[in-house]
Amino acid sequence: MKVSTMRAAALAVVLAARLDGCSDEPMRPSPWHMWGDEKSFTLDNVHTLTQTSQIARVSYKRPETWSFLAWARITGVQQLPGQAVVTATDVALFVAFTFSLGLGRTVVQLEGAPDGVLGPFNMKPGMVNFKFPIGAVAGAFCMTNSSQAQGQVATDFSTGIAPLLEHFPADDIQVQATVAGLIVHPYQVQLTAGCILAPRNHIRPEWFLQEFPGEEHKGV
Repeated sequence: MKVSTMRAAALAVVLAARLDGCSDEPMRPSPWHMWGDEKSFTLDNVHTLTQTSQIARVSYKRPETWSFLAWARITGVQQLPGQAVVTATDVALFVAFTFSLGLGRTVVQLEGAPDGVLGPFNMKPGMVNFKFPIGAVAGAFCMTNSSQAQGQVATDFSTGIAPLLEHFPADDIQVQATVAGLIVHPYQVQLTAGCILAPRNHIRPEWFLQEFPGEEHKGV
C-alpha cells in the first residue's frame, strides 16, 4: 500500500511537470517563432541601393487559411560624415514584400507586375509594395493588412491602392522584403521592414494531448 502511494505521488509530480511545461528535454523555441520578424536595413547614396532579407518562414505541414500584417518604418536619416552640408534629404524609399506560398504539389511566388516592368533599381514588385515619398523623415510608417493600408502602392510603385488580398491558403510560406532607395545627397537612411502571420483558425493536434510546446497554456 505504501509503495502504491509513493508511485501515485511520483506520477502526479511527473504529470504536473508535464502540464507546467517542465521536462528533462532542452527548451525549444515555440513552433511559431519564425512566423514573424522585423529586419533592419541601412541605405546610403554610395553603396548598393537594394537589399533583400527573409522576414518570416512557416512550415505548417497542413493546409490553413492565413492572415498577415506587413509594415515598414524609417528609423533614422543622418548625413554622412565628412560631406558638405545640404538642406534637402531627397530620399525616396521603396519596399517590396515577396510571398512564396506552397500547398500540395505546387509553389507560387507572388512577385512581378502584369506587364513585366520592373520597379526602381530593377527590383521586382511584390505581393505588398510600399513607397515612402521624397522628403520622408524618421518616423514615417507604412502598413497594410487585409482591411486597411497606408503607403501601399501598386506594382508600378506609384499608384496608391487599398488592400486587395484578404487571406490566402498555404501550408508552407516564406516572406522576403526587398528595399531600394533613391538617395541623391550624402545621407544614410535606416529603416525596418516586418511581417507577422497567423492562421485564421489555430487548432494544434498536440493540444488534445495536453502538450503545449510554446507554453501557450500560460498565457493571460
